[in-house]
Amino acid sequence: MRDWMKRAVAIAIAVIFVLSTIMVSFGAEMSDVSSHWSKAYVNEMVNKGIITGYTDGTFKPEAPVSRLEAIVMISRLYSSAEIDSVYASSKALYEADFKKYAIPAWAQKSLVFTMQKGLVPSSILTNVMSGDKQLEAKRYEIPVYLGRALGFSDDSKVYVLDFEDADKIPKSALPYIGYMADKKIVSGQTNYPSTSVLFNSYGIVKRGEMAKMLKLTADIMGTPSQPVVAPTDEAVISIKGTVYSVSQSNGSITLIVENSAGTKLTFKNTSSAVAVTKVSSAVSISDIASGMEVELEVSGDKLYSVEIKESSTSSSNLEGYFQKTYFKLESDGSNRAYVVIEVDGSDKEYPVGTNIKVTLDGKASNVYSLSADDKVSFEVASGAVTEVEAFSKSGSASGYVKKIDSNGKYMIITDKKDDDVDYRFNIDSKADVERNGEDAELSDVRVGDDVTLSLKYAVITAIDAESVTSKVTGVLKEIVISGEPKVTIQDEDKKLVTYQLSPEFEVEIDGKSAGLYDLRLNYELVLRLETDIVKTIEADDQVVISTITGEIESISTSDDTIKLTDSSTKKTVYVRYTSNTTLEDYDGDTLRESGFSRGDIISVIGTDNVGSFSADRIIKIK
Repeated sequence: MRDWMKRAVAIAIAVIFVLSTIMVSFGAEMSDVSSHWSKAYVNEMVNKGIITGYTDGTFKPEAPVSRLEAIVMISRLYSSAEIDSVYASSKALYEADFKKYAIPAWAQKSLVFTMQKGLVPSSILTNVMSGDKQLEAKRYEIPVYLGRALGFSDDSKVYVLDFEDADKIPKSALPYIGYMADKKIVSGQTNYPSTSVLFNSYGIVKRGEMAKMLKLTADIMGTPSQPVVAPTDEAVISIKGTVYSVSQSNGSITLIVENSAGTKLTFKNTSSAVAVTKVSSAVSISDIASGMEVELEVSGDKLYSVEIKESSTSSSNLEGYFQKTYFKLESDGSNRAYVVIEVDGSDKEYPVGTNIKVTLDGKASNVYSLSADDKVSFEVASGAVTEVEAFSKSGSASGYVKKIDSNGKYMIITDKKDDDVDYRFNIDSKADVERNGEDAELSDVRVGDDVTLSLKYAVITAIDAESVTSKVTGVLKEIVISGEPKVTIQDEDKKLVTYQLSPEFEVEIDGKSAGLYDLRLNYELVLRLETDIVKTIEADDQVVISTITGEIESISTSDDTIKLTDSSTKKTVYVRYTSNTTLEDYDGDTLRESGFSRGDIISVIGTDNVGSFSADRIIKIK
């Protein structure tokens, strides 16, 4: 047991060391490339394990690429079996130089392979590190390395380049850059506002640019095939079970399966010696994932083949409690994110799927933001987690109350920073409620209150509400005197809005205390609210006079009414006039009723009574 623990600790330390020096592949879209021009190239190369992202879920497409990083990426265009074979047979040639030039361990295999393959010169070892700092790749170098990967070797061929700084390109790189430009793999740069196209040979290579060049090169090279190595003459047996965990490190695979009796069995081998198959499609060793149904061919603890059963590709919805996220170093040098989730009292390990969707407490998130014991509902497809809906074990939310269910089952709040975003939370029947610092009931909380909610797995366990004071102005249009008195005003946007009055409401007219009965329609009001309840009404005893202009639709002399189309709102308005209403033309001359007819344009001055307009003066314009 102690030896096992030592090995486990050693592996953990090695993984942590690697994670501190290289980038990590998340198997999902990087968070900072959604609007970047290189998005499609980045996502494809990340998903294929050619290039990787950072532990915080970003890709940093504008960051420079070091020579070592570029060499590792280029080596991944080849199969891991070929890389392993070359490394095993040739690593001894370079061990002394690796120590002399302080070459980090994570880059050594790729360096051996690319140097032996003739993609990069052995002299590059003197120019990749400066102390403990990696040196950046130059733009003229990458086309050379990738051109050799494509088999280009005609150094004598002459290319005419359109770059205005072509004379500054190193002569040895000119044919490769010409070849790669013809293939549309490399291109020039412009510096706004200049329209000059430069190659900028000694400039940096950005990560987004590197992703594009790798993708286009990989398209020409094709995808390396999965090596299949036949079992030896040892006794081989078949075992069926469910993948409990799978890990790859230093070119080896360790697979733990759980059989029908619940026993966990461990098998190992070099990754290149394991054949992986599936009836309906081509698969590779990287497709093996926790939760898959598999049939193995093994001898002792040595693994020779894995057949992925068709049922493994179906999706399933599960629930559990999140435990942790961690990374596994794969045989090709890339890393994959895994999650551990407690399901039915047992920890299960799942790889993070490509383009995984994660929400936490209703907001878009990622697996790296989840905490231990968060409750999760998750979907597993082809053995990998593809969707997670998580709720914090404990958390909080704040906003303005938009709606409270009449039965007290749930509450909807509006985000304080974005009033177009709402969140809904169920309410625990025993939730504690305070309003304005005092104990309260849920029924005391008002729409519009500023609330801070305590949550447990997205269920409200406590509500701390504060009323929000505000002021609105408008013209009084209606008063309702009942058990719950209300007033209706026409606001500045010409909309009718009704407000409930507080039991302790106060009325002031021209600064003097008054009563509700003292108010008159068309008084201009200032309402002072506590959330949505009127606490104070301030009124000016002058009736607001309005003016409307429009075209007469009809005139009824029997009930002294003019039907008018308002020219500003295009709505029909009924204008009431009396014997005291002044009727006149545009020059001020007095008119009779008979002086107005259908189609006339008139201007009416008076008071708006909601639904009708009382005219003090009617002027015929034309």
